[in-house]
Amino acid sequence: MISSKWKYLTKLTSYFHGLISDRRFPVKVGASGVFGISGIGAFSDAYGLEGVIGYISVLALLRVLFSIPVSLAVKRFPATMLEAHRWSPCLILLGSMSMLSGHLWILPICLALYISTWWTMYHSLREIRGKSTGDFVDVEVWSSILGTILALVITHEFSIYIAGAVGGFLCLAGAIIPVDVSAEELLDALETWQKEASSRSRAEIANGARIARGVGTIGFCSLSSLRITLLDTPDGASLFQGVLSLGLVVVLMELVVWLWTSKTTQGLRDLFSSKDKGGQGREYGGRRDTVVAFIFTVAGFSAMMMTESIEVFCTGYILVSISTRGVNREVDQEFARSNLRGINGNPAAREIEKFSTWLFLCPLLWMPWLLAPVGILGAAMLLSSSFTHPRDRGSGEGKVNGNGM
Repeated sequence: MISSKWKYLTKLTSYFHGLISDRRFPVKVGASGVFGISGIGAFSDAYGLEGVIGYISVLALLRVLFSIPVSLAVKRFPATMLEAHRWSPCLILLGSMSMLSGHLWILPICLALYISTWWTMYHSLREIRGKSTGDFVDVEVWSSILGTILALVITHEFSIYIAGAVGGFLCLAGAIIPVDVSAEELLDALETWQKEASSRSRAEIANGARIARGVGTIGFCSLSSLRITLLDTPDGASLFQGVLSLGLVVVLMELVVWLWTSKTTQGLRDLFSSKDKGGQGREYGGRRDTVVAFIFTVAGFSAMMMTESIEVFCTGYILVSISTRGVNREVDQEFARSNLRGINGNPAAREIEKFSTWLFLCPLLWMPWLLAPVGILGAAMLLSSSFTHPRDRGSGEGKVNGNGM
């Protein structure tokens, strides 16, 4: 008994050590507090509901405008763009300092620049380093939980602006850690992926774009609806209650998702999964997984739009998030990215597709009652997709068709 407990403790220690040793971890801890709590909370505090909508809209617009030229520059100037990627978290620190100085609208500009220089390259570098989709998901879950809790505690004890500043300095700590991929390795990978993409069919590319749009639609509609509902608070006292509710929902959602997806708790997922119990590794896009995710999404959005109870609304959001982060995030990485990777030598075709989807959906922020129905349409779009890797990735590798075709 003691031996088995010690083995489990050793395994758990090794698991968390692997998480925090990733340079993404401190950056995500800091960024979670700024993106999810401090930034949008400060705009709600200063401008009310119009501030929440303005923050989301400006960030969506600038994210697209900045990401396109940045992604095109990666192949031409790989060494320079690797340095830009490494130090991009400092932009979050700069944005959080602008909050303290009263120049609030500088924040979304800095955050959009960070997103464009970080996410246009992050997954390419992750794959070059040999990191799997599962590794990415685990880092995202626990860093989100810690970052959100930290931001809530600092907001309660000091202010939402101090919480943003602390998050910014954590991002700086992550930027100090060097990127362990050389310009030559990045360029070689981009050239290889471009050659693979040149033989890809239009149907495969369209399928990848459909998956990215479906996942993007569900995520935008659910999170925007949550923010608008919980942060539509005109006075400071109720603002903290809205921020607290937002943070607690995020933490609870991430914990539930971790129980569903983690390698250390795979048994919970296996209750619903189509995975062959005798197989090796994690399988993505199984028919049963995607159908269960669709049912959760529809049920969650239905709860969000058919009740005035905040508790039921938040429960609906958690249901949507279980599918979004427990299943859709994985198939997005596995299939949307693999079908779009290398198109025209662009390292961020999937990211730009999602960013454009979010920008296209921004008018719905002024008609928030439409967010949930449109989110359900996004889930239907995703369910109709084919969850297969492109042929150039290798025959039979990870092939599981989500629509039975």
